[in-house]
Amino acid sequence: AISDIAALKLGPEYYKDAAKLSERIIKICKKRVAINDDPRNIALYPKLKKDLASKEIKSVTKTTKHGLKRLLERGFSSDEIIALKMLPDIVLKQKDGAIVFVKKINESYNIIVEGKDGVITSLKNITKKSFDRLVKNYCWEK
Repeated sequence: AISDIAALKLGPEYYKDAAKLSERIIKICKKRVAINDDPRNIALYPKLKKDLASKEIKSVTKTTKHGLKRLLERGFSSDEIIALKMLPDIVLKQKDGAIVFVKKINESYNIIVEGKDGVITSLKNITKKSFDRLVKNYCWEK
């Protein structure tokens, strides 16, 4: 017996009836979608992990799309976000009114910038030199 994929490559010559060919294509596509959506599919793990991390972050703070993306990229945990916003070492303000939360961790700094729509961006483990440059470039003030 010929496989579904091989039959598709042969196309209409193999399936004399175009309607039968269409039905077969639909059936194969549905099978693949079902396999790809199966939560036991190991290939879905990174997506599920990212979705879970997104939900966890959204449960502790309001974010913009960009802010959420940056928090995820930089590996902030919900505990780190809470600590940074509730117990910051430094709180600064941007000219546009956004609040800058800063937490010093050993010799580096974690930063969350939050505007009226939630977290705008974040930085993790930046140096003192980088922090000082950001303060100057964005005119952050106490």
